[in-house]
Amino acid sequence: MPQELRLLKMGDCTSLLLASAMLFARLYAKWYKSEMADKEKKTPTVEIPLERMFLASQIIPDATEAFLSSSENVKQVKDEVDVVLDTNALLLPYGSGSESLDRISALYKKLVTAKRLFIPAQASREFVRNRPNKISELQQGLLDKMSSFSTPDVPSYPILEGLPEYAALLEALQAADELRKKVRKATNGLVDVVRNWEWNDPVSVAYRRVIVPEVIVECEVAQEHIRSEMSRRYDLLIPPGYKDAAKEDGGVGDFLIWKTILQIGAQNKRPLIFVSGDEKPDWQYSAKGNAFLPRVELVTEYRAASGGKTFFMIPLSRLLELFEGESSSVVELKQAEERLNNKANVDVHCPNCSTLVHVHLGLALGSSAAPLCPACRKRFHVNRSRDGVLAKLMTLPARKPAQTESSLESEEIVFCPNCQDLVELDLGISPGSAKWAMCGGCEARFPVRRSKDGSVQASSQFELES
Repeated sequence: MPQELRLLKMGDCTSLLLASAMLFARLYAKWYKSEMADKEKKTPTVEIPLERMFLASQIIPDATEAFLSSSENVKQVKDEVDVVLDTNALLLPYGSGSESLDRISALYKKLVTAKRLFIPAQASREFVRNRPNKISELQQGLLDKMSSFSTPDVPSYPILEGLPEYAALLEALQAADELRKKVRKATNGLVDVVRNWEWNDPVSVAYRRVIVPEVIVECEVAQEHIRSEMSRRYDLLIPPGYKDAAKEDGGVGDFLIWKTILQIGAQNKRPLIFVSGDEKPDWQYSAKGNAFLPRVELVTEYRAASGGKTFFMIPLSRLLELFEGESSSVVELKQAEERLNNKANVDVHCPNCSTLVHVHLGLALGSSAAPLCPACRKRFHVNRSRDGVLAKLMTLPARKPAQTESSLESEEIVFCPNCQDLVELDLGISPGSAKWAMCGGCEARFPVRRSKDGSVQASSQFELES
């Protein structure tokens, strides 16, 4: 700093002030340069993949379709449409009466004869796995209902003895106790009958009479291709199935069923009705909790696979109403669907991080589940009790995993794709590691993924916390 030294040697006030100002400016410039360098190191550049940037073009390749193509009404094509059954549609008759089961079986028989009824092999396997749970729920429901039927203890008031009214009360209580014993005996007998059904319950027997091997359709896509395509679609939040990503199998069930539907559409080139009560947002659009339209991604993908045909998604009650008209069975099925949607599917807050998690829970008291929170990736316990649905922390300590590369994490900083605030999170160091991040500013949740070159990418497909 020779110039500053020359000014200092001059000794006058003006020179001293000028030298001080020049020295301060030099030091500030050095500090600012250092701060900017540190900030660049801590804030990695978020590169948005080309596939994510132009996702709309991939989902809807033909931009003119919304304005120039026409879509049939389900009533117009009901006599030519293929019908595919979801797992929940196969299980729903366990909550209806024998008349409804007879009507459903008769409709299925007509469709089988016309070669228009299909069941994805994945849905068939899920039905076989869940059938015992439905029978168990039926038994438990009977026992719970009858356990509440009780009579009060006989009052002992010696001073009332001799009164005819007191004698009448004792007689009525004794009759009530005898009735209680009869009810319990009848309940136990009915439960024994249900237990002795084994695999010959009324629903299974009815299905055996109408379902033939040709109805069951295996997905012909290779397992490795299913896994890679499902991973890509879930990363981009392309329906269906990504809402079940927290399941043990990664939610592959819905995706396998969808691939089978596309396979049927490509082979038959006909409009298709998918009979399902699944109202999750990765299948259908909803208004005030009621689903009314399948996702546009599904409609577009089926149209491309089937040569321009239409994809419909309706519950079992609507299918029966479509072919058989309004009846008491339709009303009964609608009530069963409402019970399933309102009680079997519940939303609870994760006790670890308070994120709202969608959980499928049995209707019977004591039913439990151990869902995996998609935000914090921790499991917790959900139980249906007499006080309602309770969510608790897992009591058993998890075993510590070995410190392999796949389990190691590093602290990262990304920009929120919604409001551009900085968000900190711990992310696995191995390529492909992914995690949901939450912005503290706008409360948006968005996926973050580590690419092959080690860089970190935040997706623009975010969800706002409700």
